[in-house]
Parts: sequence; structure tokens; C-alpha cells
Amino acid sequence: MATSGLRISGDGPQIHGTHLIQVALEARNFSFCDLHHSCGVAIPTDPPDAIPPPWLGFLTLVTSASGPPFMQWDETAGPFAARLRSDWRPEPVPLPVNATRISVNGTLRPLSMTWKTCNPFGRSPGRWVFTHYPSEEALLMADLCLPRRSNNTSPERLRPRDCNPARLAPLHTRPYYNTSLRWIPLQHCSTPRPLSAVRHRVCMRRWLDDGRRICTLGDSHMRYLRQDLAAWTGRRDSKVHYFYDVWGELGTMTPEQVRARLEGCSSLFVNVGSWHACKNATTVEEFARTMEALGRAMRVAADAGAQVAWLTIPPVGFRDFRLERNCTDVRTTPLLEHYNAAAEAALRRHGIPLLDIWSMQTALLESAPDGIHFRPGSVVGSAVLEKAVASLCHHLDVDYAPPPPPASASAMETGAPAAHQSERPHMGGGEDGEEDGSHEQGEAEQEHEQGEEEEAEEEQEEK
Repeated sequence: MATSGLRISGDGPQIHGTHLIQVALEARNFSFCDLHHSCGVAIPTDPPDAIPPPWLGFLTLVTSASGPPFMQWDETAGPFAARLRSDWRPEPVPLPVNATRISVNGTLRPLSMTWKTCNPFGRSPGRWVFTHYPSEEALLMADLCLPRRSNNTSPERLRPRDCNPARLAPLHTRPYYNTSLRWIPLQHCSTPRPLSAVRHRVCMRRWLDDGRRICTLGDSHMRYLRQDLAAWTGRRDSKVHYFYDVWGELGTMTPEQVRARLEGCSSLFVNVGSWHACKNATTVEEFARTMEALGRAMRVAADAGAQVAWLTIPPVGFRDFRLERNCTDVRTTPLLEHYNAAAEAALRRHGIPLLDIWSMQTALLESAPDGIHFRPGSVVGSAVLEKAVASLCHHLDVDYAPPPPPASASAMETGAPAAHQSERPHMGGGEDGEEDGSHEQGEAEQEHEQGEEEEAEEEQEEK
């Protein structure tokens, strides 16, 4: 069940206003003991090749300080959208001081400079909120849809309830700071400093000088992170390198082999697990053993001088083939939470720090055009990059909050967004105030296109 339209204030959600509750059904029966028969909403009596709607409907709820609430049930989000459009006067929504940022001489800063910046490592629960309401993003998020596997997504080929990529482009192609969406940590600390405020060249000296390089290792999610980091650093060469490893083969290598493969890596971001969970190819217990071995390998890299970090396995949103009869993709949110818990427990024993992006991604699956890949330049992708940069450049800040204690990631609590102009003049802030023009946003787009064929091969193998 998902909600849109919650008004967020500094003290949390307000009760009064217009809300939308989406009631969705991914499986008619679900059991962790029988995952292979817990996928798909189609049953044998359905027509051949039928993909029934994966949700029950939409409940529009309007509450006020006086009088009973108004409720309206419908098969679409139409009534909710009509109510927003009928009184379309976007108003600013007060935000907690740890999330609101203002522009000061071209540099964004927290509204309250008394808040410490959140430590990039450790559990990081939070929620997405809107800075204005109503907003373009609120309408886009209201209409739950299914991403198509086919590359042919022209409007005339779309089926009922298929996602229209052109319509949803603002969520897929705009960084969060060019929308009205903001990420708010639940801890009493501020979000990472904006990329435009990071001393770009000073930070990169630590990781790229003397022949060193930043490395990512894992599946397509780490390939996208590599693209984002390469664009931010302005390096087209192997200074930011991606290692393809979807099953955690690094954990099967000897310490000498690990050091040889990762030679020159000053920083290493790692994530595997999405392929293990797909089709339940690897049980949680087997995956825990894989992560134990991978943790030992990452410890070898850390002892050799690299800063290592494990990124949480990303969630998987609605995808049409997971709703089909006899489907094989069982990567539901509860299952992936088990895989993430197993990975965190195994890696903690080897002292591997966690870069937690689970809440950030789970709370805004609409930002992934295919329901799983949060690409560079998207709402969520830009926030993930900001956190990755914070993990690299945190040595420039002496006033970080301590890592939060372990806590379960919270579900999404959204406020209300509205489109407005970008707050940031550029992505990569140079030293001494000069603009570092080598943030090649076009480079990321070119690499997206180059990775499409590889991603299609990965998805075909998953199926």
C-alpha cells in the first residue's frame, strides 16, 4: 500500500488535507516456505497469457479540522488528480531544518548550521517529502503503473496501466534538486552537503593521485554508480573503474588474487545479491555464506589501504513479468529485506561499513524507469550519488554526527511536491570558487546508452 499527498511539516505528517491510498496486490498467495509458488497474480483459470491488474484500486481521502472525512474509491487515481487540479495553487510546505537548504552566494547550506551532517555510513532511515503542494511530482506518483520489458513503449503500443516513459520522464531524468522532492533523515542530523558545495578537487586528490582509482564491483547497479562517479569526477579514463561481478566471485579468490585484481583501488563500493534473490537462485542461508566469503575478500582490500563500503541490495518495484502465471522473479520487498539483513550481519563481522540506501530507494520506486535501476540523473540516483560522494569526501568535514544505531529502515512518508527551478548552479564545485566544468552530464547519458545492451543481456539471463 502506498500513499501520496501527505502534507509534511517540521513536526511530521499533518492529518488534514487530501490523501491518496493505493491498494496493490502482487501475489494471490505468498509464503517464504514456498517462494516458487508465491509469484504472480494469475491463476490457472485465467485466460492464456493474461496479466491481471496487480492492484485493487485507489482511495481518495479528504480530512479537515471540522466534519467527517470524505472518502471516494475508484479503479483509477482520477478523482485524486481532479481534486488537485481543481485548486492548483502550489504552496510552500515547511520542512525540518535538517533537510531544507538555501542558496548563499551560489552555495547551498543547511537552513540551520547547528545541525551536524549525517555520517554517511551505518543505517540511514528517512523519508521523501515535498517542498511545495500540489506539484507535478505528486500527480506522477499518484498513478501506479507497470514498467514494460519491451523497448517499444510508444504510446500506441502501451497497454492499460503500462507506464508511459515520456510522461514519467521528470522522475527518471531530473535530479531531486530540480524537483520538489527532498530526502529527510530520521536521525537528528543534516543530509550530505550538496555536490556543488563539495571541494571537488581537494577531495579527489585523496583517491585519484599517484595512479590510484575509485572502483565499484557488482552488477548493473554498481555500473550505474560508476557512471555517476565518473561524470562527477570528470574522468573518462579508468580512474573510476567498474568490475563486473554479479555472484560475488571475489569471495572465491585467494588474498593474493584479491589484491592483484583490485590493485590501485583507493576506494571500493560493492553490491551483489539481486541476482541471488531472483528466481530464489540462492537461499538466504546460502547467500549469507557467500557474503561471509565476500566480507573476507573486502577485508583484504581494506587492509591493503582501500576504503571499502557495502551498498544495500536495491528493492524491485512492480514489473509486469512478476505478475504472470508461473513467473520466476520473487524479489519482493520482504524477501530482499532478509537478504540485506544477511549481508549486513556477515559483513559486520569483518568490519565492513554499510552505505544504506534502502529506504531512499524503497520509498520512491517510481524513480526507476524499469522498476529496479535508479539511473544517474534521476530523483533517487542523484541522492545516491550525493551519499556516495559524502562517503568519499567526509574527511573534509570535521563535524559529522556519529553513526546511528541499527534500526529498521522506515517506509515512505511523503509530503507534497511542486516543480520549480534548480537550486544548484552546477554539479561539480571547483576549488577556490571556480566552476569545474568537467562534470560531464552528457557522458553519463552516453554511458547509459552503451550499457543498454549489457543490461538487456543481464535481464535475459535473469529470466
